[in-house]
Amino acid sequence: MAGLHKIKSEILGSLGDSPVSFVCVRILDYAESQRSENLRMLTYTSLARAARIDPGDPVFAMAIHQLLGGGRKALFVKHYLLKDFDGEARRIDDRVVREAYISREIELSDGTVVSDVEEYLIPYFSASAALLKAKASS
Repeated sequence: MAGLHKIKSEILGSLGDSPVSFVCVRILDYAESQRSENLRMLTYTSLARAARIDPGDPVFAMAIHQLLGGGRKALFVKHYLLKDFDGEARRIDDRVVREAYISREIELSDGTVVSDVEEYLIPYFSASAALLKAKASS
C-alpha cells in the first residue's frame, strides 16, 4: 500500500478541487498525526472536528463514504456499539449488525427483542489495515 502522501494525492487527483477531496485530506492529515491506537474508535463528531466541518454537512457525509470505499481500498471501517438495556454501550459483532438491519430486530443482552434498531446502534470508525500500513510507511 502506498504511503499516506500518495493516497492523499490520489484522492485529490480523482476528486479534483471538490470540497469532498479537501475534507478527505484533512481527515487523513489527522490520522497521520495520531498514534495508531488512537484510530481504533472514531466517531462522526471526532472525524468532523478533525476535518473542521459540521457533522451534518452533506460534504462530510460524502467524504466519509469516500474513505469507507470498498474492499481493500477502504481507509476506514465502520463498526457499531450496542446501547444495551442497562444504558451501557458495548461492542457488537459486525455480522450481528448486518443481520439486525436485514431483520429490523436486535436482541439485547437481557433477551428483549427490539425493532427500532437505529435507536440501539451507535456507529464508530476505525482505521483499516490499509490505512495503518500506509501510515507506517509514511
